[in-house]
Amino acid sequence: MASAAARDLAVVILAAGQGTRMRSARNKILHEIAGRPMLGFALAAAETLRPERLAVVVGNDADEVRESFAGRASFVLQEERRGTGHAVLQAQDFLAGFDGDVLILYGDTPLLRAETLQRMQEHRDATGAELVLLSALQPLPGRIVRDADGRVERIVETTDATPEELRIQEGNTGVYLLSSQLLAKGLSQLDDRNAQGELYLTDVVGYAISEGLPVEAVIMDDPEEALGVNTRAELALAAAAVRRRKNLELMQAGVTLVDPAHTYVDVDVEIGRDSLLEPGCTLSGDTRLGEGVVVRASCVVESSWAVASSAAHGSATSSR
Repeated sequence: MASAAARDLAVVILAAGQGTRMRSARNKILHEIAGRPMLGFALAAAETLRPERLAVVVGNDADEVRESFAGRASFVLQEERRGTGHAVLQAQDFLAGFDGDVLILYGDTPLLRAETLQRMQEHRDATGAELVLLSALQPLPGRIVRDADGRVERIVETTDATPEELRIQEGNTGVYLLSSQLLAKGLSQLDDRNAQGELYLTDVVGYAISEGLPVEAVIMDDPEEALGVNTRAELALAAAAVRRRKNLELMQAGVTLVDPAHTYVDVDVEIGRDSLLEPGCTLSGDTRLGEGVVVRASCVVESSWAVASSAAHGSATSSR
């Protein structure tokens, strides 16, 4: 909608979690998914929206994160881990003087599509809601409680929920779009009187509702987009989903995949139309294939360019 462009946008990506369940010496958001560091997916989705300001909230161990994504965002340090509300509070200096909408994202939800975020913007314009949250029809850690008329009444964390509330199937993804003024007022009202002793960003939703401001929930079309990556198993699930999307994109663009389930193409690989990938192929790194290229079964292509029709045979590792 035309009015979506009338409001400036700032994006804050929360990425300060320690990721202890990954059992890794590396920062969680630097683990690669189909050839791209995890944080790169949230950044790419945010960049599609052309925000006026873009910041990533990082933790004390995030020097490598800053180096990896230098020039693509500002970085805000969260020294203590006191919840999502506390993380956004650290970005208040970054948002100083900003008058527009603020979108809150997460560095460990790599499957969230830019199109879904655009739906949130369109819904805010269409309804005039002061706050739009993104929900999914699956039992996420935060459950959305609605009133008898279906309006969002509040969000409850599972650690604080009653047995009845735990049966609610609509979950809160934690992705919010709201005005900078509402965010500042809501953050000023946060307190840590809950089971975890943390500052919950969900309480900003509660503040908006208590003030009689319209709050809307947009249910994502594909619940898979809500996947948060905290373990190696979830990392594998995310990678499989990204590769499925990539393979579908390639086929829609005119590339033949003989056996998509056994074809592994990194997300940033480029392949021209009328190319053919046989079963067991792996294409990774800075690989670009022109039109009519044939990659034979079980071939490994790594950071290679083939700009004219050619064929790759056998199992091999190539470099540009």
